[in-house]
Amino acid sequence: MIHFSSSGSSGKNLSGILFIALTVIFLLVTNYSHHIVALDDNVVLRQQTERRILFSVQSASITEFSYGALSRFISIAQALLRDSSFPTIEKKNSWKIGWMVGKHYRNYLESYLKKYLPQCYNNDNNASEPSCFEFYETETIPLVMSFVPAFISYKIMKTPSLVAPSSIPSSLAEDIYKTDKSRTLKLFGNIYWSWVSMGFARESILRQLILEQLEIYSKFKPDAIFSEIDLAVYHSSHLAKIPIIETFGSSLIGGKHTKTAYWINSISYNILSDFSPYPINFQRQQTIDDLMFLRTNLKMVPSIEELELPQLQQLENVSFIGYLFPTSPKDLIKENEEDKYANQRVIFTYFGKMSLSFDIVKEVMPEFCLELNNHEKRNNPTNYIPYHCYVAETGVDKTFTVKNYTHFHHYINGNEIIPKAEAIFTHGGSNTIHQSLYYGIPLIIHAGYFYERTFNGLMVENQKGGILLEPGTFNVETLLSIFTNKNTMNEIKQGAKLLSTKLKEKRGPHKMVEDVDIWLNKMDSKEKEKTIKHLDSVVLPRVRKQQEFFKNMGEWNIYKRDVGDKIFTLIAAVVSLIAVFLTITLKFMCFSSKSKKLQ
Repeated sequence: MIHFSSSGSSGKNLSGILFIALTVIFLLVTNYSHHIVALDDNVVLRQQTERRILFSVQSASITEFSYGALSRFISIAQALLRDSSFPTIEKKNSWKIGWMVGKHYRNYLESYLKKYLPQCYNNDNNASEPSCFEFYETETIPLVMSFVPAFISYKIMKTPSLVAPSSIPSSLAEDIYKTDKSRTLKLFGNIYWSWVSMGFARESILRQLILEQLEIYSKFKPDAIFSEIDLAVYHSSHLAKIPIIETFGSSLIGGKHTKTAYWINSISYNILSDFSPYPINFQRQQTIDDLMFLRTNLKMVPSIEELELPQLQQLENVSFIGYLFPTSPKDLIKENEEDKYANQRVIFTYFGKMSLSFDIVKEVMPEFCLELNNHEKRNNPTNYIPYHCYVAETGVDKTFTVKNYTHFHHYINGNEIIPKAEAIFTHGGSNTIHQSLYYGIPLIIHAGYFYERTFNGLMVENQKGGILLEPGTFNVETLLSIFTNKNTMNEIKQGAKLLSTKLKEKRGPHKMVEDVDIWLNKMDSKEKEKTIKHLDSVVLPRVRKQQEFFKNMGEWNIYKRDVGDKIFTLIAAVVSLIAVFLTITLKFMCFSSKSKKLQ
């Protein structure tokens, strides 16, 4: 019991009590608004809130080549939006999605969004704008190979087969392979060469893209940015202090000590030196490498440890999520639906682009499939079930069948046919690899010389989930020797099943959502407010000013800045490209003339 001795003291005590009460109410309200419960030293949970995720889909100068990354983004978007394909994910947060997309890429992106996220376009007023996300377009278009003149680059973008035909004769690969049968020669290229080809090795273009991205961050105010090896995002997110969540793989680690790596790093260092309002602590020779592996960047590996290098497992902030491939409502199997692959032993063939000539596939597959069936008839006549080989190739305009058992299509739904298959013939692309292994289907891989695909093939072969063919050995004899060897087939079938179990244990998009939630919960909402204020008041004004100064240098000075000490590397790259182009052209002419003689 409190005794008030006088009106004066009573007034003071009442004021004190009121002050304490207001303080308690303030603390309660503050604690309710920013409720953080520490589970351990690394993980905190916050009450349900809106997460704002910005997908960066603009890294390719040629639109048709980015479906691999795009499919992973759509799989992530499906999970974040609690798509019906993933009903087991418990809703803990509301997710607001934005798409930061190059204007040349918008239509291509939306064609897939409408396919895989149709519920976002089925609004009552039949509006063209989706209800689930927002679009922000960048105006700057990267140039093919970074230094191809704009008018030529834009022409190539409209007809990408000019630079990446799917019908490069395999005899070119055979001639290269004859020089040295060491497997290490099959690894051609690295992530730095990819950036050159995608158009990022030109400082003037990269600077403008970074400015446009920062302007979009200011409008959308993302909690994090989803990207995949997007060179511009590495810089803009670092300047804006916004974390990156990106899909990643072991094949992206190599190439650090090449001339191309120095080229990219020097551009990166120049840009940060101009744009950053605070000192940069990166070495000129490895600026982009430091940006890629900042502690604020979360690496999502759509794979398992067994299919990646130990070096990747040792990096900080790496999460192995198993698999990422989108599902369409049309993929869901309906009850009593007729199985079009019933009473068949299915082999599915998809080689993408630039790993194997379609002319070779068209010649080999019908003969192989026929001989394989003849072998089965002779050796297992009582229980014979015919093999049917299905080939998906974008160059096929109209479906046709050759020698009864081989069927050529423009498009075949992978989610539908892969679970039915006994084996997959592929180029070693990440999506096809993991989708096939998810269903426990062994792979026969002809990767050519591309570094990522060859790496994928080697890792699958090491885990006995498939076989990596040497370049130029995709022929009837080689394929029959694999399929008629029961020990080989049993071994890779068993290996694929083991890898399937391990992939499914990771839970793919489900685990991704959980890990992203944990990752973002480490950031206090106040920090985000500080980040946006810092972006608007400090970073953007400086970048705008520096970019205006850069543009006023004049075209010739800008060109010298673009090329600089990279002139010899550029000349070497151009000469190499011309040599490759001439070689491919001559080989193609020779192959065409031989084909005509055979006909």
